[in-house]
Amino acid sequence: MLKKKLVIALLLFAVYGKSQSLIRSTDNITPDITLNKIIFNESRVKGNKYLYHNWTVGNLITKNNVLSEKKEMIYDLQSDNILVINNSVKNEERNQGIIVETNDILGFVLYDLEGKPHRFVWGGGNLRYVETLAFNDVLVKDYVLNVKQNTQPNDGISPSSNYDTEYLIKEEYYFKTKSGNYEKIKLKKSAIEKAFKVEFNVSKFIKENNLKFKDYKDLVLVINQYYKN
Repeated sequence: MLKKKLVIALLLFAVYGKSQSLIRSTDNITPDITLNKIIFNESRVKGNKYLYHNWTVGNLITKNNVLSEKKEMIYDLQSDNILVINNSVKNEERNQGIIVETNDILGFVLYDLEGKPHRFVWGGGNLRYVETLAFNDVLVKDYVLNVKQNTQPNDGISPSSNYDTEYLIKEEYYFKTKSGNYEKIKLKKSAIEKAFKVEFNVSKFIKENNLKFKDYKDLVLVINQYYKN
């Protein structure tokens, strides 16, 4: 009985100790800010600047490539900030958040509203945080935010927009070249053939494998073949 209690105590210490060390290593971030500008139901605004449009759950990836404990998180595409809920505030003040210092992390995992995890890393160059779609990050997705400000006509005749501001999120794909740089590519057969035709007979590969490029998974097959040549 004593031996059993000792084993349980050691297990609890290992789990608890690890989680606490992760909290200290990932929560060395800026002072609290108030997220008063998050507007989810404003009638004159369509969409918002946040990926998945609301708070969700995620993990920070530490410099040691270890996941932190799960946190309530949101990704601001306009400022490229990752924000986490400050668990020290009262429930009625949950609009309080803190900005993660990007120098302290390698990336993050964000769960969409259906519970599916998405891993993000720093793209470098002209890219910001990008979602990784394949092993070794050979294919990534960039979420580009477009903000449209609508001016309302005052002639009383011209039709006006239903919204003063519209937030539109566009998805763009990039593949990693053998030199380690990312190049933009479209999920279209013609664009893919043009990008890889010098490296191998990509048209033949597409035909033999009956690739349709309805999603990114067919593109991953092409990229893997590109790295084999």
